[in-house]
Amino acid sequence: MKATAAAHSSPIVCIAGPEPHLIKRALGAGAHGIMIPIVETQAQVELIARVAHYPDPASGFASGTRGIGGLFASLSWGIGTEYDKYSTSVNEKLVVIVHIKMPLGVANCQEIEAVEGIDALFIGPNDWCASMGFLGRNHADMREVLKAAKEVGKFAGYFCLSAELATELMKKGWEIVNCAADIVAVMAWMGSEMKKFKKMTRDLT
Repeated sequence: MKATAAAHSSPIVCIAGPEPHLIKRALGAGAHGIMIPIVETQAQVELIARVAHYPDPASGFASGTRGIGGLFASLSWGIGTEYDKYSTSVNEKLVVIVHIKMPLGVANCQEIEAVEGIDALFIGPNDWCASMGFLGRNHADMREVLKAAKEVGKFAGYFCLSAELATELMKKGWEIVNCAADIVAVMAWMGSEMKKFKKMTRDLT
């Protein structure tokens, strides 16, 4: 994560679930943002927001419970850093994305999006459709997530694996889209190299 940040990019970590100790571990390791999967209720999201933010009235999070480690500010900004400036800046820049994968989460998307401290709702179409009893990547209810996000001025994201689909989704109003994945990139590169290798060594075997 430090290498990513040093390259002027923000590392965002997808943790295993909405558990406080997982949130604290990711943020303590240097994540600039977190994505939390399998979020279904407003109560879960309120807990996530509290745990992820420092107790800092200046940034609107007097109820934050993120641990005030004495060295965090100094390690990030240098010795002598004033904690209040550090905590305010981190709270304002932190990105919190909740990942909706189940029908209950979609049903509660308006309440979830309304929670202060949540920046975006991200849809996992494969798991969502499977939970509805069919395999696919599209369902009319997914548009409710997009609608709920727009109503409260927050971002909506959608998982996809191609530039074509990512472009189509952005035209429909989804702001956070991915057009590839690490495993897909590795498989494509390895497949290409293996084909070249077999062709170049055909006469040697």
